[in-house]
Amino acid sequence: SLCVTQTAARVDILVRCLAAHGNAGPKADACILGLLGAVAPEPRQALLRKLTEGLDTDQKVRLFKSSPFEKETWLIVDEQGDEFSNRYWKVVRPLLNRGHSDTDLNELVCRLLKVERPRAAFHAAHLDWPRLETTQLRRLLTDVSSVNEEAQGTYQLSAYHIAQALKAFDGRAGVTVSEMAQMEFRFVSALSHSEHGIPNLERQIAESPLLYMQVMALLWKRTDDGHDPPQWQILDPERSRDIAFAMHQVLEQMSRIPGTNANGEIVTGSLTAWLEEVRKLAAQYGRSEITDQCLGQLLAKAPHENAQSWPCT
Repeated sequence: SLCVTQTAARVDILVRCLAAHGNAGPKADACILGLLGAVAPEPRQALLRKLTEGLDTDQKVRLFKSSPFEKETWLIVDEQGDEFSNRYWKVVRPLLNRGHSDTDLNELVCRLLKVERPRAAFHAAHLDWPRLETTQLRRLLTDVSSVNEEAQGTYQLSAYHIAQALKAFDGRAGVTVSEMAQMEFRFVSALSHSEHGIPNLERQIAESPLLYMQVMALLWKRTDDGHDPPQWQILDPERSRDIAFAMHQVLEQMSRIPGTNANGEIVTGSLTAWLEEVRKLAAQYGRSEITDQCLGQLLAKAPHENAQSWPCT
């Protein structure tokens, strides 16, 4: 493409590429990307402006979709109007580009989230979590766990990159332990074999007997004729199954022993008080037997006293 220096000749090549369809279409689109990528940003913008004058909407979408995924392209897209811009962001493939500035990286994530494409945004940013602003990373993590508008099978999320995103989010100014616990719960299945785990979530449960009892209530049915609080009741069967599966994952992953202090030592009085309150609540809410079994499984994860002694005193 460097041999083609005249604007008219470049326009002619691009128009011919846009006329290709069927099996030749993907190759033509790659040719468009190659030609435009070899042109410097300013002349490329002039070329795109010149070319769009004679194209219909579908052709323009294809042209910009096949153009370099960077700020210079987005500016020309915006010149086509809000409706066209939304259509572009709904279909563009956000290719990985470590050359984006911090501002541009945050902008592309914001634009993809706006058109309900959180998995595409996650893919575009997954190598650069520290560069995302806290508000953008918070929204991305929230939307990627709750918005399901993208086609099945596109931009699959790996457990490793989810764990890395949470690691980058944890400890930032304005991010609370409670918020991190909620994020860990959203991704509890993906974190089951990760280095990150669920430290904030299990810390909250280990400090709250009532929260542990709520886990029990969402996972197991009562053995008496009593009634649970309304907020523990999930009427939709499908959602109830999903929640129960998540709660099972929480119990499987929880290894922090209640009563553990900041130095990692188990304080006997604190542990005893927590256990007594949980067992009291279990009796109140008709789940004594299953709760005792789950408490036994948790206590079995207690640390060794030394190389020869387990569990710790």
